Amino acid sequence: MVEQSLRKGEVGGSSPLTGSMVRSRYQHYSRLNRKEGQRYARQTFIFSILTILLIAALVFWGIPSLVKLAIFLGDLRSSAQPVVGEDTVPPAIPILQPTDEATNSATIRISGFAEDGTTIVLSNNGSDANEVLVENNGEFLFDAVRLHEGENAITVRAVDKAGNTSRSSSPLTINYDNIPPTLTVESPVDKARFLGTAEKIVRITGKTESGSIVRVNGALAILSSEGTFASSYSLVSGENTLTIVASDRAGNETLVTRTVFYEE
Repeated sequence: MVEQSLRKGEVGGSSPLTGSMVRSRYQHYSRLNRKEGQRYARQTFIFSILTILLIAALVFWGIPSLVKLAIFLGDLRSSAQPVVGEDTVPPAIPILQPTDEATNSATIRISGFAEDGTTIVLSNNGSDANEVLVENNGEFLFDAVRLHEGENAITVRAVDKAGNTSRSSSPLTINYDNIPPTLTVESPVDKARFLGTAEKIVRITGKTESGSIVRVNGALAILSSEGTFASSYSLVSGENTLTIVASDRAGNETLVTRTVFYEE
């Protein structure tokens, strides 16, 4: 066919081909045919080798093993792919453990429960103050939260690894007060003397801050809403020491003593 096409070129072309030109083109087409045949031969050889390897694998490993291998390779490929799904669900609202409503300590422990693996952000009066990671059991602990003087509104929120943030918890209101309450003992006066059966029972009165607790020698005194108090004590012969202690909700205390004498 090559020779025929060359002859046609000689007849129909506008310029006749010389003998050297015909031989050159004929050699070119021959090289192309040889290369094409070599390529087909290589492909046939490769396909034959793959077929033999597949048959050998079926004989030695069996079909189940090949299926497992295919699954493994598929999992390996999928694990290398980026995660398409995006986590947009916020974690649950953390729960705070109850604590004292008032304290005279500048720091306090705050604990609670939340979704494990999240980060708990603690806010005091609206300002972020501390962060801690939730343990595997769902518990978290802030060992030393610094308080402001007066009222502290403590809230926490959870942040997961995707950056989703929960709503804030219900606040814990803690009053930080390190000032002892005022205490005035009006009666009896110090070094007072009492005589006879009619004066054996002495009445202790005074005033302190509203909401405080007053004890006289360990016994609770009656306290009004205005902070006035009254208590009675049975004297013994000789010297009697009266210890009056006023304590507030934060645990601050003020102590006053009175020494009185009784003679039957």
